[in-house]
Amino acid sequence: MNELLQASNPAVELYEMLLQNPSIFGRLTQIAGFWDPQTSRYERGLPERLGNAGLNQAIFRWHQAFFIEWLALSLAQQQNDVEAYLARAGRTSERIQRIREAGEAAIPPLVDYAERQTFLKNLSFIQTVLTHENRTASTAA
Repeated sequence: MNELLQASNPAVELYEMLLQNPSIFGRLTQIAGFWDPQTSRYERGLPERLGNAGLNQAIFRWHQAFFIEWLALSLAQQQNDVEAYLARAGRTSERIQRIREAGEAAIPPLVDYAERQTFLKNLSFIQTVLTHENRTASTAA
């Protein structure tokens, strides 16, 4: 992306930053980190130059879009995506055990009950599979 365009458009800069994460689940957790439940705004932890750029609505839309995009993946693709997230974040037993917790915190505001339950059910299944694989790999070593 053109650096001049990025410098003049904070939304483009932030979106490009989010897309650097190869995992949709990783993008969800990254965006969720910006959410401040005290103010009901996406403003926590944003780079200072972007904090007052009026990006709340754009971040809200991206958060929803990434969530729906992840839900639309097959279960196998979701697992591959979580594995990409773990590869980038550091695959440890502790991090695997916190996948569902991280996912629950990454759910966008205003998501309906059925989507929330599907997301969490799939994450729980993936967490169980990854835990089993991790145990099998550690006993084989």
